[in-house]
Amino acid sequence: MDIIGETKTANKIQMKRGSKKKSQEALTLAEKFRRDEGATIIQDMEDIVNFAEDTHLDAELFAEDCPVASQITSIADKFGIGRKEAVLFSVLVNECGSYQCNDGDLSRFFSCSRLRIMEFSDAITSLSRKDLLWVDRDGDYRVPYFVQSALKKNEAYRFKGYKATCKEELLSSIAVNFARLGRNYISGDDAADILECILSQNKDMDIVRDVKSLGIDDKYLECWFWLLLSGISEGDTSISPEDIDRLLPNRFTKRRFISGFQTSSNTLFEKGMIENGGDQFMGNSYCLTRKAISIFFPEMESMVLSKGVSRKDVIQAGSILEKELFYNGDEGELVGTLADRLSAENFALIKERLSEKGMRKGFTCLFYGGPGTGKTETAMQLARRSGRDVILVDMSQLRDKYVGESEKRVKALFDNYRCIMKESALEPILLLNEADAIVGKRTDTRNSVDKMENAMQNIILQEMENFEGILIATTNLTNNFDSAFSRRFLFKIQFKRPSPEIRSRIWKSMVGELSDSEALSLAEEFDFSGGQIENVSRKNTINYILGGEGAVCYDSIRKLCLDENIHAEESTARKIGF
Repeated sequence: MDIIGETKTANKIQMKRGSKKKSQEALTLAEKFRRDEGATIIQDMEDIVNFAEDTHLDAELFAEDCPVASQITSIADKFGIGRKEAVLFSVLVNECGSYQCNDGDLSRFFSCSRLRIMEFSDAITSLSRKDLLWVDRDGDYRVPYFVQSALKKNEAYRFKGYKATCKEELLSSIAVNFARLGRNYISGDDAADILECILSQNKDMDIVRDVKSLGIDDKYLECWFWLLLSGISEGDTSISPEDIDRLLPNRFTKRRFISGFQTSSNTLFEKGMIENGGDQFMGNSYCLTRKAISIFFPEMESMVLSKGVSRKDVIQAGSILEKELFYNGDEGELVGTLADRLSAENFALIKERLSEKGMRKGFTCLFYGGPGTGKTETAMQLARRSGRDVILVDMSQLRDKYVGESEKRVKALFDNYRCIMKESALEPILLLNEADAIVGKRTDTRNSVDKMENAMQNIILQEMENFEGILIATTNLTNNFDSAFSRRFLFKIQFKRPSPEIRSRIWKSMVGELSDSEALSLAEEFDFSGGQIENVSRKNTINYILGGEGAVCYDSIRKLCLDENIHAEESTARKIGF
């Protein structure tokens, strides 16, 4: 026999010996990994992990006669996945633990190249779609906490799909998807794909059809809009374009995307679905318009969607007590004229005629003058006489320490007024009390506070331009008005301190025990406003309640006036500021 023939014979013998050895090893391994039928999920996974290590991900690992074939089948059946997925899933649960792992970790575990790992990308994607694995934008893997919790209970987490039973459940599912993106649990592509799956499985829902009817041709813009809609169900009324920063693949896409907001040129602006909601830390935030709310959240249209006025701030006309007021000559005439214009019949006629001439239909009124001169009470009595409810707003309460929140509150204020007006038989009066900050001259933006004040003023100016109801603003300012505001107030009434004659009449109306001469004497001695006279009157009434008639006389009232005068001077002299 020649050398070649001998070599071939030797190889055949060696192959037979190797085959026999492998068969023996396989039997040994099969015996080693044999489990009782009552094995737990974790025990099956442990067998798969122990056998799979350093196998190079060879085909034998997935063969039917593999020593851990029954464990692989068990995991695959319990989780509703394929055999490849079952092996990878078991290894990923072991490698990730409470943290995360990547292709490099898998490559070292299997003792194979990263290219070999990449050949199983379909299996990785399949695990991700079944919510058994999260893959972030860096390609790192993480086994979700709820999957691990189920394993500890010997339970197999089975993905049930995204079919929702109601709008709230749908939006909650979308919110969870974007929350995972925000925490970098999943990649932007996965978040977009999952959103598409959610919408596809709920395509018959009204809100899904309504969004699709908008014809949004930018998938990132559609994702942003769904993020906004899902946020509202969670109480977040506005978001910034940067909130989907992790979704955008590159800087060019991000610039183009944000530009559509800055120039108000994307589909959502064109369809009237969103509007600027104020400044945020990194740029502008945007919220739904009233039109969009009526389409997507009709049940919330009459509710407050952000911090502002709500129905608890509405004062019913019938609850306002009648109160006699006294004015100086010009003031009384102007107030009487305004009261006539606000009567239901006259106001409806005026609005109709103004509309025919293409003019603004709303009544915007400014009551300005010193404190205690009757500005707020006059507004309340006008509401009572005309049968109109009052939405009373303390402008100082609209300010917020967080950037952008004050502007959103102002916007919400007018949005809610329009909603309440639409549901009211008569237009209510929006009473902006203590509105000093909004009617004063705008300042240079030297700091964040100046920027906030100017932003609030700009929003109010814009709202007043198209205002169709009745607005009354009161302020203690007697000068330094911003000319832009002055032009937008249709009626302006200055409330001066009452003359001695008017003060005498106020004294008589509030303290009936005074004679005409005593009332006139107090009016001439003390240059009080109506509010100060009311303070003295209340203290006098308290003395009467506790001490009877003997505790009330001209001298006691005069002493109360002296005390009131001292307190007023101290208040004036006290420095106000920081």
